[in-house]
Parts: sequence; structure tokens; C-alpha cells
Amino acid sequence: MKENTYLKVETINELKFICNDESQDFFILLNHGLISRKRIFYDEISELFLVEDMVTDINKEYTLQQLKSDTNITYAIEKGVFYLEADMITISNLRTAIALSAPT
Repeated sequence: MKENTYLKVETINELKFICNDESQDFFILLNHGLISRKRIFYDEISELFLVEDMVTDINKEYTLQQLKSDTNITYAIEKGVFYLEADMITISNLRTAIALSAPT
């Protein structure tokens, strides 16, 4: 069994990059160590975020503006409490890809 590790998502652009090929599992670290789990896919063509709340099993589509106003995802990113949960190889590959795609 693969052990999962975590990658802090630091910007909306990182979020888009991470989940534009396939859905990814994320969590928000809430007060007192509680977490809120989300599965997110970003569709580059329609510029929509498809978000599944893993607790309530509710699926919704959001524009970037709706994601900012109707969810706590962007707030969690700004506060440094939004994380991707994946296996170590995926995390390592994403760290490398994010670093290579960063503007110089």
C-alpha cells in the first residue's frame, strides 16, 4: 500500500495546474485539526472547477469568481491550509513540474 503525503497549494494557478489533467484529492486543515476533503478537477477549456465535497458527496461547478465567493477554497489557499493528498511519487513529480513552470 502506498503511503500518502501532502503538498501545500500556494496559489490558484498551482491549483489549476495540479488538477487540470485529472481529479485530485485535497483537504483543508480546519481548526482543532479537523479536515474538509474535496476532490477537484479543473477544465481548462470551460475554465470551470468541478468540486466534489467528500463529506456531503455534493458535486458543483464553479467559475473562478464563484470559487472565491461561494467556497472557502481560495481563502484556505491564502491562509496556507489547503493541501493536495497523493502518493509520494505524484507529489515529487508535481513539485518538479510546478518549479519548472514557474516564471523566471
